[in-house]
Amino acid sequence: MTAGLYDYLVFAHLLSFALWLSGAAASSLAGRAAFDAGLPASARSVCLQLRYAGQVLSRSGLACLLPVALTLLLPGQHGGVPALLVGLSWVLGLSWLAFIWVPRFVALPLSDRMMLGIETGFCAVAAMIALGIGLPSVLGYGPLRADWPGMKAVLGGLAFTVTGIMTWTLIPHEEALVEGKISKWPVATALSLGVLALFGLMLAAAWLGNMKPDL
Repeated sequence: MTAGLYDYLVFAHLLSFALWLSGAAASSLAGRAAFDAGLPASARSVCLQLRYAGQVLSRSGLACLLPVALTLLLPGQHGGVPALLVGLSWVLGLSWLAFIWVPRFVALPLSDRMMLGIETGFCAVAAMIALGIGLPSVLGYGPLRADWPGMKAVLGGLAFTVTGIMTWTLIPHEEALVEGKISKWPVATALSLGVLALFGLMLAAAWLGNMKPDL
């Protein structure tokens, strides 16, 4: 059996999920080790590099998620996302990827807070697109079917929303938290709840995508 374009897109969709979640987990674990004063400097340096690599992979997976997902939802048996909106999602995704990878090769005149702000903006636009498609679909106004496709779009929009909130409000405090410069409450609790919320949303989306229930 020969794989077609749809099969490759499904694989890319799953790979985006895997990169996003596994990269985030690896970055978090490496970050805790990188700021552990009990480790030798050489080991902490390696952990810092691993932390940054995990962040890049995670953000790259997140940037690819929306355009690949919407391409899979072009007009067909599940309804159809307008081609113009799919094209705009690819512009968003490719711009996001450029923003992630260009600083690896060229120094940008932007502060860390500005970089986080831009990243949050990408998350916000992706969330608006996904929720703008999903909520009307769930209510029966299209463009997708009201059952699992619409619900999955809503879950994706909520995941982008949670990611954007964490990026802007919590991630800047992660290093200070690990180094013990600030109280573990409420930042650590909020980070843990955010991660649990993301995994819950992604598990629900994965279940809908695989089981395809007629809700």
